[in-house]
Amino acid sequence: MKIATSPAPLFSPRDALIFLSVYLLSLAFCIAVPRALAFLPSSVALLGLVYIAITQRTLPCFDKKLLGVFGAFTVLACASALWSPDPDHALSKALKSSLLLFSTIIPVMAARAIPYDTACKNKFITVAALLCACAGGIIALEYSTDFYLARIFMGIEGTEWPASIKYGFLMNRSSVFLVLLTFPVALMLRTSVIETRRKNILTALVMLGVGAMLVKTNSQTAQIAALLSIPMLAFPAHMKKARRAVLVAVLVAMACAPFVIAPLQGALSSIDVYDEPAGFMHAASIPHRLEVWKFITEQIMQKPVMGHGIESTRHLRAGYIMPHMQADHVLHPHNATLQVWLEFGIVGILLFGAFVAFLLLKLDSMPRILQRYYMVLFIVLLGILSMGYGLWQAWLIGMIQTIITTGLIATRLNGLEQRL
Repeated sequence: MKIATSPAPLFSPRDALIFLSVYLLSLAFCIAVPRALAFLPSSVALLGLVYIAITQRTLPCFDKKLLGVFGAFTVLACASALWSPDPDHALSKALKSSLLLFSTIIPVMAARAIPYDTACKNKFITVAALLCACAGGIIALEYSTDFYLARIFMGIEGTEWPASIKYGFLMNRSSVFLVLLTFPVALMLRTSVIETRRKNILTALVMLGVGAMLVKTNSQTAQIAALLSIPMLAFPAHMKKARRAVLVAVLVAMACAPFVIAPLQGALSSIDVYDEPAGFMHAASIPHRLEVWKFITEQIMQKPVMGHGIESTRHLRAGYIMPHMQADHVLHPHNATLQVWLEFGIVGILLFGAFVAFLLLKLDSMPRILQRYYMVLFIVLLGILSMGYGLWQAWLIGMIQTIITTGLIATRLNGLEQRL
């Protein structure tokens, strides 16, 4: 059976509602179990595409330039295994990460199959907003009750958490995902044809639920991500010069990252509250992060051109015990730019920079509402990738896929491509 591609929506209005309902259920599950982001939303999308292929013998189109970007990463990542401290592990990680990146095409194609006249789309948007509001309230309640519901479901008794859930940081990933999910859901809600009073009520409920979670969460990454969005909402994203300024600033920051960490650590360590155990800096793990980043920059300088290879951080040793980390090594750099520098050197950072430029330059052809939305989302994602997690964690890649897909669904449902 020959399968063609089509730029037109391919779900019928009724089928689109069924697909979106199942997709939303998968997002609800992923809020509770963030590790499922690695496979669940994309699996739902794959089922939708299989249905379209069988019933219509055609599939939605996609941006083929992405395949080139992912292909270039695959070549670099696999080649880096040749000079990695653990070639077998590096090659395995390169192949798995590449597969995850290529799988981004699946949910993106499914989102482009959503028609503007999807059945009951206002009800779907309402449920999506209520999901964010309720999830925020439940997570806030869990933090306030020392994870009462989670303890019941997981069979944890007493006050001590097992080593696998150290310090009860159980819902930090859920907090980060919910903060990000709020952006495409807000886009979906605020650009819909739902009457204004109902929009405002739903918006207030989302802000109340997610706001309560942000007050209670242990995740400084989620809190900082939310704070980053506030000034960006006022940013003149519709102005080409302003977008170019952001692009230049990001590229310069990426290029200079290994050279500014040591001076930054020196400047902050002179502040009185830097080593205050009960202070904000310790609560936000700032001394710990700077210590890790300084160690990473030392390793970058040893192999600045081609790097140490993918997933090499865990095999590198500082040669001394880091005072705050109480170890001579770390599992990952806790910063995407430094991780690219460490693993792939200048070659990798040039590829990463080209990808960032590709993304931001695509905004030039988009309507103003989407220029603002994607600029906010870009800065928030950049903030998250600069603080918290290893770049090749499967759930993190899946989360980014899911947020992009949900934003595309909002675009299709409300016809945002045609707006000025």
